[in-house]
Amino acid sequence: MEKINLTNSYPIKEEVKQKNFPSEKEAEKYLKVINEHANEKSFFITDALDKNLLPSVENINKDKKNIRILEIGPGGGSTLEILRDYAKQHTSAEIEIDAVEFINKKERHSELGGRHLKALKQNAIISIGRAQELPFNDNSFSAINVSSIFHEVSSYEGGRKSINQALQEIFRVLAPEGAVGYRDVAAPSKNLNTTHETKYVRPAWRSFIKEAAPYLIENSPNFYTNRLRGVKIWQKGKEISLQDINSDEELIVQAPIGFICEIQRHYITARDHLLRHGDLGMHITKTQWVDMKEGIKQTFIKTHLNSFAEEIAGKYSSGALGNGEYTFDDGLDFDNMTDEVMQNFFKNIKKDNKQGKASFNEWLNREGHKFYFYYNISELLQAAVEASQKNNERYVLMPKNSKDIQAIPRYYYQRYLNNVFDNPLPDAKQLVRFWKIPEQDAKNYLEQLIKSKKLNNIMGEGSKKCWESMNDLLK
Repeated sequence: MEKINLTNSYPIKEEVKQKNFPSEKEAEKYLKVINEHANEKSFFITDALDKNLLPSVENINKDKKNIRILEIGPGGGSTLEILRDYAKQHTSAEIEIDAVEFINKKERHSELGGRHLKALKQNAIISIGRAQELPFNDNSFSAINVSSIFHEVSSYEGGRKSINQALQEIFRVLAPEGAVGYRDVAAPSKNLNTTHETKYVRPAWRSFIKEAAPYLIENSPNFYTNRLRGVKIWQKGKEISLQDINSDEELIVQAPIGFICEIQRHYITARDHLLRHGDLGMHITKTQWVDMKEGIKQTFIKTHLNSFAEEIAGKYSSGALGNGEYTFDDGLDFDNMTDEVMQNFFKNIKKDNKQGKASFNEWLNREGHKFYFYYNISELLQAAVEASQKNNERYVLMPKNSKDIQAIPRYYYQRYLNNVFDNPLPDAKQLVRFWKIPEQDAKNYLEQLIKSKKLNNIMGEGSKKCWESMNDLLK
């Protein structure tokens, strides 16, 4: 497996029209999916609670002090549930939980939007707002949790500029000595415009590129510089156009790494979307880890009567349980079967599969048009210090030690990606805990970070530039 490296910068343009978050983001099936990994999403905050590291602040009624935690973008609410449970167990101090959710007026009064807000209100005090304009006073919170939000902010509302604005607001409303728990997708290790060549050996991936890539290119935002310059594809030694792709022939794509990254991400989100909506002739009934570190997961499915999945499930499964139910002891076997079912799906939507076509179009409109921007760790650390200085306070937003920075590989997906084409990009999450520390202490913490071999290994060659920039900013 390629070592995960989180380095280098993406060239960004700021001129992006602000977009609203689509109402499809609040669909119940989507909310169920994003509730996964809730413990990971809240880890840095719950760890700080366990160790009594958070400062007390005025409560919302301003009549006493307690621990006050803000969740930005609560999604399905699973992290709020964990924080609520910690609040009940944490008897040394009273804990108040707030959340900021973006939902426009129309969605707020819809049946689904109403149910969503009602569910969130069971675990927190809910405010409507944006990460770039938090509706709170300065120094209001002991801790702030921000999981998988910055890539959404950049995609919908303005790229790097919007993330920087969000960081400034987070710094403003966080109390001195308070903590921020950040989690998002690990950025690709190279510059977005670096050429990356990949060979696609699975027919389903080739069909997906033919169907989805033109839409992705047409609708991609403009905050990447030359993001799609030099996209070239070959089959049988000849350069061809996207519409001429033959799914039965090996496909080579040479393109900017950002484009390859989005194709890799989008195939998986499209596949999972079609699975959840029943368009692949089966649904997952249960999954359980056999070995999480090795990425081995056991999967149970139930196939739909007379579906293509029912025809071929026995070819890949570890055993038939009867009544259309099958078990796969290794997730790779399930993924291999799903790729074959996906290829059959793409063949059918070319014919007269109206329901399948509608479901795929739903995914295109909700997810398939988006290019995400992610700060890598080096960029994020520099941006946080810069955001601190914008507020003219004598505090700095930064980690205290190497334990505050983690890169967590997604072994399950990485095994799959390594199995289906050569030269895949690493799949991982990056986590950072920031503290609002006194400016006079920042240099000491920076020296500890610079000395960490583990951290420099995670950040790669970008670490040197990062440390130099942070050192200059802290002078």
